[in-house]
Amino acid sequence: MKKPIIFDTSAIHHLANDKDAAAIEAGLKTGFQVGLTMPIFEEIAAAPEDARQKELDACQRLFSSAECLNPFSWIVEELGRAHQQNPNSYDWKVIKIELPAMKREVIDRDFFNDEALTTQQKNEGRGREKSFAGVFADAKPAFDQLFSEGQADRPKSIQELVD
Repeated sequence: MKKPIIFDTSAIHHLANDKDAAAIEAGLKTGFQVGLTMPIFEEIAAAPEDARQKELDACQRLFSSAECLNPFSWIVEELGRAHQQNPNSYDWKVIKIELPAMKREVIDRDFFNDEALTTQQKNEGRGREKSFAGVFADAKPAFDQLFSEGQADRPKSIQELVD
Protein backbone atom coordinates (compact mmCIF):
# COMPACT_ATOMS: atom_id res chain seq x y z
CA MET A 1 0.00 0.00 0.00
CA LYS A 2 1.36 3.40 -0.97
CA LYS A 3 1.78 6.08 1.67
CA PRO A 4 -0.73 8.93 1.44
CA ILE A 5 0.42 12.47 0.76
CA ILE A 6 -1.92 15.46 0.55
CA PHE A 7 -0.89 18.67 -1.14
CA ASP A 8 -1.94 22.25 -0.73
CA THR A 9 -2.24 24.67 -3.62
CA SER A 10 1.31 25.98 -3.29
CA ALA A 11 2.68 22.47 -3.95
CA ILE A 12 0.59 22.20 -7.12
CA HIS A 13 1.73 25.69 -8.16
CA HIS A 14 5.39 24.74 -7.73
CA LEU A 15 4.88 21.42 -9.51
CA ALA A 16 3.20 23.18 -12.44
CA ASN A 17 6.19 25.51 -12.78
CA ASP A 18 9.09 23.17 -12.01
CA LYS A 19 11.39 22.23 -14.89
CA ASP A 20 11.83 18.81 -13.25
CA ALA A 21 8.09 18.24 -12.88
CA ALA A 22 8.11 14.98 -14.89
CA ALA A 23 10.66 13.38 -12.55
CA ILE A 24 8.87 14.65 -9.45
CA GLU A 25 5.52 13.39 -10.75
CA ALA A 26 7.04 9.98 -11.56
CA GLY A 27 8.35 9.72 -8.00
CA LEU A 28 5.01 10.75 -6.55
CA LYS A 29 3.12 8.23 -8.69
CA THR A 30 5.54 5.46 -7.73
CA GLY A 31 5.69 6.02 -4.01
CA PHE A 32 2.52 7.78 -2.90
CA GLN A 33 -1.25 7.87 -3.03
CA VAL A 34 -1.72 11.58 -3.72
CA GLY A 35 -4.65 13.50 -2.25
CA LEU A 36 -5.89 16.65 -3.96
CA THR A 37 -8.41 18.48 -1.79
CA MET A 38 -11.34 20.61 -2.84
CA PRO A 39 -9.72 23.84 -1.56
CA ILE A 40 -6.91 23.31 -4.08
CA PHE A 41 -9.41 23.38 -6.92
CA GLU A 42 -11.22 26.39 -5.47
CA GLU A 43 -7.94 28.33 -5.39
CA ILE A 44 -6.98 27.16 -8.88
CA ALA A 45 -10.38 28.35 -10.15
CA ALA A 46 -9.55 31.83 -8.86
CA ALA A 47 -6.10 31.92 -10.52
CA PRO A 48 -5.38 33.81 -13.75
CA GLU A 49 -6.14 31.77 -16.89
CA ASP A 50 -2.55 30.79 -17.78
CA ALA A 51 -1.70 29.69 -14.22
CA ARG A 52 -5.07 27.95 -13.88
CA GLN A 53 -4.50 25.77 -16.96
CA LYS A 54 -0.91 24.86 -15.95
CA GLU A 55 -2.03 23.89 -12.43
CA LEU A 56 -4.97 21.85 -13.73
CA ASP A 57 -2.59 20.09 -16.14
CA ALA A 58 -0.31 19.23 -13.18
CA CYS A 59 -3.27 17.83 -11.23
CA GLN A 60 -4.44 15.82 -14.22
CA ARG A 61 -0.98 14.29 -14.72
CA LEU A 62 -1.14 13.01 -11.11
CA PHE A 63 -4.53 11.33 -11.56
CA SER A 64 -3.06 7.83 -12.07
CA SER A 65 -2.08 7.91 -8.38
CA ALA A 66 -4.28 10.73 -7.09
CA GLU A 67 -7.71 11.03 -5.57
CA CYS A 68 -9.74 14.21 -5.37
CA LEU A 69 -10.98 14.64 -1.81
CA ASN A 70 -13.97 16.37 -0.31
CA PRO A 71 -13.27 19.44 1.83
CA PHE A 72 -12.05 18.63 5.34
CA SER A 73 -15.09 20.34 6.84
CA TRP A 74 -17.38 17.98 4.91
CA ILE A 75 -15.35 14.94 5.98
CA VAL A 76 -15.51 15.96 9.65
CA GLU A 77 -19.27 16.54 9.41
CA GLU A 78 -19.78 13.12 7.80
CA LEU A 79 -17.66 11.45 10.49
CA GLY A 80 -19.76 13.08 13.20
CA ARG A 81 -23.01 12.12 11.49
CA ALA A 82 -21.89 8.50 11.07
CA HIS A 83 -20.88 8.28 14.72
CA GLN A 84 -24.20 9.75 15.86
CA GLN A 85 -26.15 7.26 13.78
CA ASN A 86 -24.31 4.23 15.09
CA PRO A 87 -21.97 4.97 18.04
CA ASN A 88 -21.62 1.31 19.08
CA SER A 89 -20.26 0.04 15.77
CA TYR A 90 -18.82 3.22 14.30
CA ASP A 91 -16.10 2.65 11.71
CA TRP A 92 -14.51 5.84 10.39
CA LYS A 93 -13.05 3.99 7.39
CA VAL A 94 -16.47 3.62 5.75
CA ILE A 95 -16.79 7.36 5.10
CA LYS A 96 -16.27 8.04 1.40
CA ILE A 97 -13.88 10.97 1.26
CA GLU A 98 -13.24 10.87 -2.48
CA LEU A 99 -14.86 13.34 -4.83
CA PRO A 100 -14.70 11.60 -8.24
CA ALA A 101 -16.81 14.30 -9.90
CA MET A 102 -13.90 16.73 -9.41
CA LYS A 103 -11.62 14.52 -11.51
CA ARG A 104 -14.15 14.77 -14.33
CA GLU A 105 -14.32 18.56 -13.89
CA VAL A 106 -10.53 18.85 -14.13
CA ILE A 107 -10.49 16.76 -17.30
CA ASP A 108 -13.50 18.49 -18.91
CA ARG A 109 -12.57 21.97 -17.62
CA ASP A 110 -16.18 23.23 -17.84
CA PHE A 111 -16.22 24.61 -14.30
CA PHE A 112 -12.73 26.08 -14.61
CA ASN A 113 -13.48 27.89 -17.86
CA ASP A 114 -16.65 29.57 -16.59
CA GLU A 115 -15.60 33.19 -15.97
CA ALA A 116 -18.56 33.90 -13.69
CA LEU A 117 -17.57 31.01 -11.41
CA THR A 118 -13.88 31.92 -11.40
CA THR A 119 -14.77 35.52 -10.53
CA GLN A 120 -17.00 34.24 -7.72
CA GLN A 121 -14.09 32.11 -6.40
CA LYS A 122 -11.79 35.14 -6.46
CA ASN A 123 -14.30 37.23 -4.53
CA GLU A 124 -14.95 34.49 -1.96
CA GLY A 125 -11.22 34.02 -1.49
CA ARG A 126 -10.72 37.74 -0.88
CA GLY A 127 -13.57 37.70 1.66
CA ARG A 128 -12.05 34.73 3.54
CA GLU A 129 -8.64 36.39 3.52
CA LYS A 130 -10.10 39.63 4.89
CA SER A 131 -12.00 37.72 7.59
CA PHE A 132 -8.87 35.76 8.59
CA ALA A 133 -6.76 38.93 8.81
CA GLY A 134 -9.56 40.62 10.77
CA VAL A 135 -9.26 38.09 13.59
CA PHE A 136 -5.73 39.30 14.26
CA ALA A 137 -6.36 42.96 13.53
CA ASP A 138 -9.36 43.03 15.89
CA ALA A 139 -7.33 41.46 18.73
CA LYS A 140 -4.32 43.76 18.33
CA PRO A 141 -5.67 46.82 20.22
CA ALA A 142 -6.41 44.76 23.34
CA PHE A 143 -2.92 43.27 23.34
CA ASP A 144 -1.32 46.66 22.64
CA GLN A 145 -3.15 48.10 25.66
CA LEU A 146 -1.92 45.28 27.92
CA PHE A 147 1.65 45.82 26.81
CA SER A 148 1.56 49.64 26.94
CA GLU A 149 0.12 49.65 30.47
CA GLY A 150 2.80 47.26 31.68
CA GLN A 151 0.28 44.56 32.61
CA ALA A 152 2.26 42.07 30.57
CA ASP A 153 5.59 41.81 28.79
CA ARG A 154 5.49 41.55 25.03
CA PRO A 155 6.17 37.87 24.17
CA LYS A 156 9.41 37.04 22.39
CA SER A 157 7.98 33.96 20.61
CA ILE A 158 4.70 32.35 19.66
CA GLN A 159 5.23 29.68 22.33
CA GLU A 160 5.65 32.39 24.98
CA LEU A 161 2.45 34.03 23.78
CA VAL A 162 0.54 30.75 23.95
CA ASP A 163 1.87 30.00 27.43
